[in-house]
Amino acid sequence: MDAITSSTGVVVPSQSGFMSIKLDRTNYPHWLAQIVPILKSKNLMGFVTGTTSCPAEFKCNSDGTFTIEVDPRYVSWHQQDQMILSWISNSLSPSVLSTVARFISSHATWSSLEKRYASQSKNRILQLRHDLLTVKGEGLSISDFVDKINQIADNLALAEKPVDDDELVNIILNNVGPAYEITVSSAQARDTPICYDDLVALLLNAEMRLKMRGRGPSAFRWTPNTWSPPQSDPVSSRPPCQICHRSGHSVIDCYQCMNHVYKGRIPPQKLTAIAAFASSNPPSTTWISDSGASNHITSDLTNLALPNAYQGKDHVAVGNGAGLPIVHIGSSKFTCSSSIFALQKYFALSFHCC
Repeated sequence: MDAITSSTGVVVPSQSGFMSIKLDRTNYPHWLAQIVPILKSKNLMGFVTGTTSCPAEFKCNSDGTFTIEVDPRYVSWHQQDQMILSWISNSLSPSVLSTVARFISSHATWSSLEKRYASQSKNRILQLRHDLLTVKGEGLSISDFVDKINQIADNLALAEKPVDDDELVNIILNNVGPAYEITVSSAQARDTPICYDDLVALLLNAEMRLKMRGRGPSAFRWTPNTWSPPQSDPVSSRPPCQICHRSGHSVIDCYQCMNHVYKGRIPPQKLTAIAAFASSNPPSTTWISDSGASNHITSDLTNLALPNAYQGKDHVAVGNGAGLPIVHIGSSKFTCSSSIFALQKYFALSFHCC
């Protein structure tokens, strides 16, 4: 860093190279963080705050009257004040410099900047809060998005309205954009709330993965399309109903869904699960075994050996939801080759009640 020596022997830095940020309307806290340490390190803060007042221009006699001799302290003070003013002026952007160019002392310039950018007025705080809540991450890198949020939060802290980390986390989660929807969901699904630093690291990692896949966040940015497809009737674009074959509604909303006149290519009898019924044909003498059954049913009472009338209230439920009453109970035997199988719990049902 370059330095110069004033006539009072105070070594102060020159204006070149010690301020890397030019003050604009958004970065006052950052600008302040650079210039205040410089002034404090040389014990010059009193010049900008007004506590180091300007001495009289001329020396005084012992009786209190002024002489025509200029006081060296006045010259030294004025020289240092103008040096500080030059530092401030050279650290301002052109738009900000135009608002303080009329001031001729470092204190007046400093006070004007402080009033403009560190104001605690209600309107300014409301504007900063609005800016913070509406900042969007679309089209920005995660670093730029977070920096923008931090800038506004720093200005609110300077106005004595600091924003805690939990609120910053919620703002980032809500406004980071659709490209990071999966990352946001995983952060919100944690058992313990994610902290600010961990969230930023998580988003930076997600951004890196998107770039590696060739799908940067900008790929999710919505852009208006000048071409629109021809408009079609949303009703006519639906497939026809499978019951009545008309368009405009689905099967579940069809008025004919309970009308048995509308039949499919498969007879309803085949769609009924295990629907047993009395046939007009002579009963078959062929027995068919069900090796896993613990109970057996029949509609022919002659299949039971020593049938007994059933006094219970149980029914046999079939696939269509009906309950078939049990009228008799007994047992039977099934002969296959040289083996005899005993069929216990053989129920005779009244199928005509189905």
